[in-house]
Amino acid sequence: MKKGISLYLITLFIAKITIAQADSSFALSFQTTLINNYSEIAKVSKENYFQILGKAAESTFNDQNPNYRKALLEISKSQHITESKAVEKLFEQTFAALRKDFLWNSAPVSSLDKQILNVYNKSLCPCMSSRASKESFMEVVLKAQQECTTTLITDTVFLNELKRVAGHNTLNDMYRLQRYLPLLMYEKCELLNYKFNIAIKDMSVIEKYHQLISNKRRQESINVLALYEKNSLDSLKLIFPLYTKYIPLLKEAIKSRNLKKNKVDVYYRGSRINNSNPAALLDIHDEDGIGLQLTLNYSEHALNATITTAQIKRFEPSKGNEVIETKVISVMPAEKKN
Repeated sequence: MKKGISLYLITLFIAKITIAQADSSFALSFQTTLINNYSEIAKVSKENYFQILGKAAESTFNDQNPNYRKALLEISKSQHITESKAVEKLFEQTFAALRKDFLWNSAPVSSLDKQILNVYNKSLCPCMSSRASKESFMEVVLKAQQECTTTLITDTVFLNELKRVAGHNTLNDMYRLQRYLPLLMYEKCELLNYKFNIAIKDMSVIEKYHQLISNKRRQESINVLALYEKNSLDSLKLIFPLYTKYIPLLKEAIKSRNLKKNKVDVYYRGSRINNSNPAALLDIHDEDGIGLQLTLNYSEHALNATITTAQIKRFEPSKGNEVIETKVISVMPAEKKN
């Protein structure tokens, strides 16, 4: 009996490990893509490594990467967090792995080069950390770096250690290594690593994430009408699961859009604006502003969100040639009880 219980527990343990590995497959694939993109960019780019890391983030945290949305969905479901929080988690996980094991890919430095760079870091990092903190503005950190670099010139302990390690290295060798000092400090100095990551995450990941949602919503709202008109209903259902309850609205919008006198303006209102619900708006109107506005409401401000409801607002002419707004909201009928 005890043997049977032991075998059961072992089997259950192995099953849990297998499930955990399967659950992280998209995140791991995403991580591999980031590392590959970073290596390829570093091979050909002459920019500083802060820019290279930023470009690697932009090229990977992008909807062109098929694993991006899948990894976000995987993380948000497994950790019970919002998609925007999953973006931050994905960044932290992948850049931590990059820092730990792959940072020097495509960086042509020898072990002696790293020893020389370490001498600089051992003096610069404590000096900078004493003058700036993780909460400091980047300008303060850069000023601290400049001041600390200046003090190294008269630091006899630093100069003696540099002479001991570098020894025979020429000035050209030292100049060549200047490009890699920020990279080593990104790896070794917690202050610089934190400040670099915050800047890269904000500019190359979070900002691009919200731009991507906005662009996707505008294109998606146009696709809703196109998919219904082409009878591509399976594809439409992926975007708008309950579209069948709003068929009259879709038909009216398509009819108005197909009038030669009308043009279509598309907008996206994210949830971050005035705390409003996220929605895509299609303004279909003639040159006098007469027409309608189709509003497609989304479940959340996220890449993996779907359309939940739709409504139409009509703009009709009055006798005085002014435009009168008439608002008609479509409400889902209550389900019949058995």
